[in-house]
Amino acid sequence: MSFKSKRYPFYVGITTLVVAVVVVLTGLFQWISYRESTVAAMHTADRLFVEINEKTLGQYERSLESLAVLAGSAARMPGMGTLPGGDGMAHPGLDLMFTALAFYKSVFSTYVGFDDGSFIQIVAVRDRPQFRSLYGAPAGTVYVLRTIFRDGQGARHQRWQFLNLERGFIGGRDNLDPDYDPRKRPWYVRALQEKSVFFTAPYVFSATKLPGITCAKQLQGGGGVFGVDVTLEQFAVSL
Repeated sequence: MSFKSKRYPFYVGITTLVVAVVVVLTGLFQWISYRESTVAAMHTADRLFVEINEKTLGQYERSLESLAVLAGSAARMPGMGTLPGGDGMAHPGLDLMFTALAFYKSVFSTYVGFDDGSFIQIVAVRDRPQFRSLYGAPAGTVYVLRTIFRDGQGARHQRWQFLNLERGFIGGRDNLDPDYDPRKRPWYVRALQEKSVFFTAPYVFSATKLPGITCAKQLQGGGGVFGVDVTLEQFAVSL
Protein backbone atom coordinates (compact mmCIF):
# COMPACT_ATOMS: atom_id res chain seq x y z
CA MET A 1 0.00 0.00 0.00
CA SER A 2 1.60 3.22 -1.09
CA PHE A 3 0.99 6.72 0.15
CA LYS A 4 1.10 9.66 -2.18
CA SER A 5 1.52 13.19 -0.88
CA LYS A 6 -1.37 15.41 -1.75
CA ARG A 7 -0.36 18.61 -3.44
CA TYR A 8 -2.33 21.84 -3.67
CA PRO A 9 -2.03 24.32 -6.46
CA PHE A 10 0.28 27.26 -5.77
CA TYR A 11 -2.50 29.82 -6.07
CA VAL A 12 -4.44 28.14 -3.23
CA GLY A 13 -1.55 28.74 -0.84
CA ILE A 14 -1.20 32.33 -1.92
CA THR A 15 -4.92 32.89 -1.57
CA THR A 16 -4.93 31.35 1.89
CA LEU A 17 -2.00 33.52 2.97
CA VAL A 18 -3.62 36.68 1.64
CA VAL A 19 -6.91 35.87 3.39
CA ALA A 20 -5.08 35.19 6.63
CA VAL A 21 -3.18 38.47 6.37
CA VAL A 22 -6.39 40.36 5.59
CA VAL A 23 -8.15 38.79 8.59
CA VAL A 24 -5.25 39.62 10.91
CA LEU A 25 -4.94 43.17 9.60
CA THR A 26 -8.70 43.69 9.82
CA GLY A 27 -8.72 42.49 13.41
CA LEU A 28 -5.71 44.68 14.20
CA PHE A 29 -7.30 47.74 12.62
CA GLN A 30 -10.55 47.13 14.49
CA TRP A 31 -8.68 46.80 17.78
CA ILE A 32 -6.73 49.99 17.13
CA SER A 33 -9.92 51.80 16.12
CA TYR A 34 -11.73 50.58 19.25
CA ARG A 35 -8.82 51.58 21.46
CA GLU A 36 -8.58 55.05 19.92
CA SER A 37 -12.34 55.59 20.13
CA THR A 38 -12.29 54.48 23.76
CA VAL A 39 -9.45 56.85 24.59
CA ALA A 40 -11.22 59.65 22.71
CA ALA A 41 -14.44 58.94 24.59
CA MET A 42 -12.56 59.05 27.90
CA HIS A 43 -10.97 62.36 26.97
CA THR A 44 -14.36 63.75 25.95
CA ALA A 45 -15.96 62.56 29.18
CA ASP A 46 -13.16 64.12 31.23
CA ARG A 47 -13.50 67.40 29.35
CA LEU A 48 -17.29 67.46 29.79
CA PHE A 49 -16.95 66.65 33.50
CA VAL A 50 -14.52 69.53 33.97
CA GLU A 51 -16.80 71.91 32.05
CA ILE A 52 -19.89 70.85 34.02
CA ASN A 53 -17.99 71.11 37.28
CA GLU A 54 -16.74 74.60 36.41
CA LYS A 55 -20.23 75.73 35.37
CA THR A 56 -21.77 74.31 38.56
CA LEU A 57 -19.17 75.98 40.74
CA GLY A 58 -19.74 79.20 38.82
CA GLN A 59 -23.48 78.99 39.48
CA TYR A 60 -22.88 78.41 43.19
CA GLU A 61 -20.49 81.33 43.36
CA ARG A 62 -22.88 83.68 41.55
CA SER A 63 -25.76 82.62 43.80
CA LEU A 64 -23.71 83.21 46.94
CA GLU A 65 -22.49 86.54 45.62
CA SER A 66 -26.07 87.68 44.98
CA LEU A 67 -27.06 86.70 48.54
CA ALA A 68 -24.09 88.64 49.89
CA VAL A 69 -25.22 91.69 47.91
CA LEU A 70 -28.74 91.26 49.32
CA ALA A 71 -27.53 91.09 52.93
CA GLY A 72 -25.16 94.01 52.47
CA SER A 73 -27.82 96.19 50.86
CA ALA A 74 -30.47 95.32 53.47
CA ALA A 75 -28.07 96.09 56.32
CA ARG A 76 -27.58 99.61 54.91
CA MET A 77 -31.28 100.23 54.27
CA PRO A 78 -32.71 103.17 56.26
CA GLY A 79 -35.34 101.97 58.71
CA MET A 80 -34.13 98.36 58.84
CA GLY A 81 -33.02 98.96 62.43
CA THR A 82 -36.52 99.99 63.52
CA LEU A 83 -37.69 97.80 66.40
CA PRO A 84 -40.72 95.66 65.53
CA GLY A 85 -43.89 96.36 67.41
CA GLY A 86 -47.23 94.57 67.66
CA ASP A 87 -47.80 92.48 64.56
CA GLY A 88 -44.68 93.79 62.82
CA MET A 89 -46.57 94.55 59.61
CA ALA A 90 -45.52 98.21 59.72
CA HIS A 91 -41.80 97.48 59.81
CA PRO A 92 -39.96 99.45 57.08
CA GLY A 93 -37.91 96.45 56.00
CA LEU A 94 -40.77 94.07 55.22
CA ASP A 95 -41.11 94.92 51.53
CA LEU A 96 -37.46 94.19 50.85
CA MET A 97 -37.62 90.96 52.87
CA PHE A 98 -40.74 89.74 51.05
CA THR A 99 -39.27 90.68 47.67
CA ALA A 100 -36.08 88.77 48.40
CA LEU A 101 -38.04 85.63 49.29
CA ALA A 102 -40.08 85.87 46.10
CA PHE A 103 -37.00 86.40 43.92
CA TYR A 104 -34.53 83.98 45.50
CA LYS A 105 -36.13 80.54 45.51
CA SER A 106 -33.21 79.14 47.51
CA VAL A 107 -33.82 81.51 50.44
CA PHE A 108 -35.72 79.97 53.34
CA SER A 109 -36.07 83.09 55.49
CA THR A 110 -34.99 86.70 55.93
CA TYR A 111 -34.82 88.35 59.34
CA VAL A 112 -33.42 91.00 61.64
CA GLY A 113 -32.24 90.40 65.19
CA PHE A 114 -31.94 93.42 67.48
CA ASP A 115 -29.69 94.22 70.42
CA ASP A 116 -32.63 94.32 72.84
CA GLY A 117 -33.61 90.74 71.94
CA SER A 118 -36.37 91.71 69.51
CA PHE A 119 -36.66 89.76 66.28
CA ILE A 120 -38.59 89.90 63.03
CA GLN A 121 -38.48 87.07 60.50
CA ILE A 122 -40.31 86.03 57.35
CA VAL A 123 -40.22 82.33 56.47
CA ALA A 124 -41.16 81.19 52.96
CA VAL A 125 -42.90 77.83 53.40
CA ARG A 126 -44.02 78.02 49.75
CA ASP A 127 -45.56 74.69 48.69
CA ARG A 128 -43.84 72.58 51.33
CA PRO A 129 -46.54 70.86 53.46
CA GLN A 130 -43.89 69.68 55.93
CA PHE A 131 -42.94 73.28 56.65
CA ARG A 132 -46.56 74.31 57.16
CA SER A 133 -46.95 71.40 59.55
CA LEU A 134 -43.77 72.41 61.37
CA TYR A 135 -45.18 75.85 62.11
CA GLY A 136 -48.76 74.67 62.61
CA ALA A 137 -49.81 76.86 59.70
CA PRO A 138 -53.19 76.51 57.96
CA ALA A 139 -53.60 75.47 54.32
CA GLY A 140 -52.85 78.31 51.94
CA THR A 141 -49.94 79.63 54.00
CA VAL A 142 -47.07 80.86 51.85
CA TYR A 143 -45.29 83.08 54.37
CA VAL A 144 -44.88 82.92 58.13
CA LEU A 145 -44.22 86.26 59.82
CA ARG A 146 -42.57 85.83 63.21
CA THR A 147 -42.20 88.80 65.52
CA ILE A 148 -40.58 88.96 68.96
CA PHE A 149 -41.11 92.28 70.68
CA ARG A 150 -41.24 93.86 74.14
CA ASP A 151 -44.35 95.37 75.66
CA GLY A 152 -44.53 98.48 77.83
CA GLN A 153 -43.40 96.52 80.88
CA GLY A 154 -40.41 95.01 79.08
CA ALA A 155 -41.90 91.50 78.78
CA ARG A 156 -41.03 89.68 75.57
CA HIS A 157 -43.85 88.39 73.34
CA GLN A 158 -43.73 86.23 70.23
CA ARG A 159 -46.38 86.48 67.53
CA TRP A 160 -46.78 84.13 64.59
CA GLN A 161 -48.84 85.26 61.59
CA PHE A 162 -49.69 83.08 58.62
CA LEU A 163 -49.97 84.90 55.31
CA ASN A 164 -51.06 83.88 51.83
CA LEU A 165 -49.31 84.69 48.56
CA GLU A 166 -50.74 88.22 48.58
CA ARG A 167 -49.52 88.65 52.21
CA GLY A 168 -53.08 88.50 53.49
CA PHE A 169 -53.60 87.34 57.07
CA ILE A 170 -55.17 83.85 57.35
CA GLY A 171 -54.28 82.90 60.92
CA GLY A 172 -51.91 83.36 63.83
CA ARG A 173 -51.02 82.69 67.44
CA ASP A 174 -49.16 84.34 70.32
CA ASN A 175 -46.55 83.13 72.82
CA LEU A 176 -45.47 84.89 75.99
CA ASP A 177 -41.79 85.08 76.95
CA PRO A 178 -40.29 83.07 74.06
CA ASP A 179 -37.10 81.11 74.57
CA TYR A 180 -35.53 82.24 71.30
CA ASP A 181 -33.02 85.08 71.70
CA PRO A 182 -31.26 86.19 68.50
CA ARG A 183 -28.40 87.72 70.47
CA LYS A 184 -27.28 84.23 71.50
CA ARG A 185 -27.22 82.82 67.99
CA PRO A 186 -23.79 82.23 66.37
CA TRP A 187 -24.61 84.38 63.33
CA TYR A 188 -25.49 87.34 65.57
CA VAL A 189 -22.39 87.03 67.74
CA ARG A 190 -20.12 86.75 64.72
CA ALA A 191 -21.78 89.66 62.90
CA LEU A 192 -20.79 91.98 65.75
CA GLN A 193 -17.16 91.03 65.11
CA GLU A 194 -17.15 91.08 61.30
CA LYS A 195 -16.83 94.25 59.25
CA SER A 196 -18.30 92.78 56.08
CA VAL A 197 -20.91 90.28 54.93
CA PHE A 198 -20.08 86.69 55.83
CA PHE A 199 -21.40 83.14 55.44
CA THR A 200 -21.54 80.66 58.27
CA ALA A 201 -20.42 77.08 57.93
CA PRO A 202 -23.32 74.66 57.35
CA TYR A 203 -25.30 73.92 60.50
CA VAL A 204 -28.71 72.56 61.50
CA PHE A 205 -31.42 75.21 61.75
CA SER A 206 -33.16 75.30 65.13
CA ALA A 207 -36.69 75.42 63.71
CA THR A 208 -36.59 73.03 60.75
CA LYS A 209 -33.75 70.71 61.83
CA LEU A 210 -32.49 70.97 58.24
CA PRO A 211 -28.88 71.77 57.33
CA GLY A 212 -28.25 75.19 55.87
CA ILE A 213 -26.10 78.30 55.87
CA THR A 214 -26.65 81.88 57.00
CA CYS A 215 -25.47 85.03 55.29
CA ALA A 216 -25.42 87.97 57.70
CA LYS A 217 -24.28 91.56 58.17
CA GLN A 218 -24.46 93.96 61.09
CA LEU A 219 -26.85 96.85 60.47
CA GLN A 220 -25.25 100.11 59.46
CA GLY A 221 -24.92 102.15 62.61
CA GLY A 222 -25.35 99.07 64.80
CA GLY A 223 -28.38 98.02 66.79
CA GLY A 224 -28.94 94.69 65.10
CA VAL A 225 -28.05 92.15 62.43
CA PHE A 226 -29.70 91.30 59.11
CA GLY A 227 -29.63 87.65 58.12
CA VAL A 228 -30.61 85.32 55.28
CA ASP A 229 -31.11 81.58 55.80
CA VAL A 230 -30.65 79.12 52.93
CA THR A 231 -31.29 75.40 53.31
CA LEU A 232 -28.72 73.31 51.45
CA GLU A 233 -31.52 71.28 49.87
CA GLN A 234 -33.24 74.34 48.39
CA PHE A 235 -29.93 75.81 47.34
CA ALA A 236 -29.01 72.70 45.35
CA VAL A 237 -32.46 72.39 43.74
CA SER A 238 -32.61 76.06 42.71
CA LEU A 239 -29.42 75.87 40.63
